[in-house]
Amino acid sequence: MLKTGSKKELQAYLQELADCKKSRKDASVGLVPTMGALHDGHKALIKKSQELAKETIVSLFVNPLQFSQEEDFTIYPRNFTADFEFCQRLGVNFLFVPSIEDLYPVELEKQDSLTKVQPDRQLADCLCGKLRPRLFSGALTIVLKLLNLTKSDFVFFGEKDYQQLLLVQKMIADFELKSKLIGVKTVRDSSGLALSSRNSYLDFATREKALLLFETLQKSKKLAQERKIAFSEIKQLLEQENFEYFEARDNLTLELRQRPPFRIFIAARIAQVRLIDNILVE
Repeated sequence: MLKTGSKKELQAYLQELADCKKSRKDASVGLVPTMGALHDGHKALIKKSQELAKETIVSLFVNPLQFSQEEDFTIYPRNFTADFEFCQRLGVNFLFVPSIEDLYPVELEKQDSLTKVQPDRQLADCLCGKLRPRLFSGALTIVLKLLNLTKSDFVFFGEKDYQQLLLVQKMIADFELKSKLIGVKTVRDSSGLALSSRNSYLDFATREKALLLFETLQKSKKLAQERKIAFSEIKQLLEQENFEYFEARDNLTLELRQRPPFRIFIAARIAQVRLIDNILVE
């Protein structure tokens, strides 16, 4: 039976686990942080948690700190009933649904009075961080809160948001947190489109345009591996659309690279829907 609740219910659940740990050693906890609108990409994270941890907590929170005023916080897809049923079918142990007041004790209009995480600048000041300056400070702040609240042994992130994955990994190391980050490969639909909660915004026509991101990544990988040309030449051949970025960077440091091994990152707005994707080239 899936348990759910906000901070008070979570604390009671964790106390039960703490009592269980006195009698057994395998009561490890895995955390899957989400903003809801759950799909098969989240399913892969949950399944991985269930492989490695005895208990799986899924958090459901659309985090206002990582959205700028012009972004889609107010219309971000939300459907608690569907998400609850999704987690129940998968055998999740606890669905953590905190209120904004649970996590941010001051009014959001007074954000400057909140203590926030300062992300590693080398990792954060490029790609999505360059275009969305509040994104990673807000994301790392909420992840740190969730890790502290859930006392998780493992935390799971998908490689679609690879820049975020690296930043969370760096934060865990720098703050010497006990949680171990586990990355899970990007889940795609049959056409190759990376699964995302924002895909629900796409209609048939815009979905067809969105497929260009993965097609461009695949062509880039093939050119880099077979023709062995520099990425600057690949861009000249392929960048025919108005991408927000299309770059090859080091898989660990995110420094710009011209030749493999590297990871290619791409972002675009398709009818006001912002989509990102990436692919590793070895």
